[in-house]
Amino acid sequence: TAVTKTTGEADEMFEGMAPMFGLTVDQARTIPMVLAGTVEDVCDQLHRYRELYGTSYWVIHEGEVEAMAPVVAQVAGT
Repeated sequence: TAVTKTTGEADEMFEGMAPMFGLTVDQARTIPMVLAGTVEDVCDQLHRYRELYGTSYWVIHEGEVEAMAPVVAQVAGT
């Protein structure tokens, strides 16, 4: 992933990011290089990308590992 954010501030992040890529906010929400939102939102994104693209392996930047721990726990069922 290029961006991982597990907070409720995903709307602001997508609004700021979209113009940098020449995308609308709705388009920015659908690109797999960004996982953002609440823990539940990110889990939903991971499941959706697995269904759409068969993706089952993700690389998370070292600085974001701690923030992603609740996502990993929920997806793993622990």
